[in-house]
Amino acid sequence: MKIRKLIVNILAAALMVTAAGSCSVMESISTKLPGKASATVSRDGVKADAKTDSADKLEQEKKKAEERDRKAAEKKAAKEKKEAEKRAREQKKKKKKKKGQTAAPATPAKPAPASSAKPGMPKPDFTAGTWHLRSVSGYTLSADTDGDDGERPYLIFEEETGRFYGNDGCNTVNGDYIANGGDSLRFEGLLSTMRLCQDAKYAQAFVTALDETRQCHIVRDEAESILELCNAKGKVLMTFAKPAMEFLTGSWQVIKIDGHNVDSPDLRLVIDLPERRIHGNTGCNVLNGFIFIDPDKAGVIQFQQIAVTQALCPDATWETPLLVALESVETVTPPANAADPTVTMLDTHGNPVLTLRQIQLSDK
Repeated sequence: MKIRKLIVNILAAALMVTAAGSCSVMESISTKLPGKASATVSRDGVKADAKTDSADKLEQEKKKAEERDRKAAEKKAAKEKKEAEKRAREQKKKKKKKKGQTAAPATPAKPAPASSAKPGMPKPDFTAGTWHLRSVSGYTLSADTDGDDGERPYLIFEEETGRFYGNDGCNTVNGDYIANGGDSLRFEGLLSTMRLCQDAKYAQAFVTALDETRQCHIVRDEAESILELCNAKGKVLMTFAKPAMEFLTGSWQVIKIDGHNVDSPDLRLVIDLPERRIHGNTGCNVLNGFIFIDPDKAGVIQFQQIAVTQALCPDATWETPLLVALESVETVTPPANAADPTVTMLDTHGNPVLTLRQIQLSDK
């Protein structure tokens, strides 16, 4: 009986050892074969990759949306600037027209509305044109670090409406200006777009200075006009400059190149100073280019990136001399008087390279 029991125990132990071995082998095989665990890991990896791709796509869409908003804001600002300059030019033309009209018979004047202007003190004369920022909060802008005047913050005044328009280097600004008399000036109802610009280093100082302005001073010479905006104590907050070159805008006949008389009536130039563009005809080809006005050097003007069509003409005698002369222009002398509407353009050494005569409406 004891022997039988012993045999039974030995067989049971053998069966347990065999079963344990089988389990080990199965576990080993299951780890080597693709199973549920590996499938789970694989699905988790796919999900993680999908999440990463989705995040990248969202970031790209965000950047694209920001770029679209930036371009739309720049386009709107350029359009508003162009419209404001156009209104300012029209206003100046109306003034000239009124001055040229014969005075009408005097009629009893109606009592003028009450005004806060100081008796006998004229309002500041901002005239037509665009004022570009020269300094703010004691810092003077430089062409090397801040670009030319076409890239700088600016102000445009509309005397007829009492409105001003401008750009602080990032956002378009506008509002009302009040010039009661003498040097008095203040800005009210300031509105601004809400763009976020990383490189708008003068935007906040520009807007703050407008808010604090209480008076102004305008200084003029032959080359440019300077506008100083000051606080109530007379401290200068910002200065703006405007080149005294408005006389250049218009159509011109080329009558001399390097001192030689030009006998071609087709040599004409159209100068658009507000848009900083030049167009014309070389006597053979059409030319187009850009105007650069150095904001740090009074009276400096240059014609750049001039391109011409490629027509072949039997007589293009003056084309090359004209293009060379345009590229060497550095300064310009205004007309001596209204009766002689000619201007002379000089190179860096002060030598005359171009002489132009303004084309009147009757000459066209």
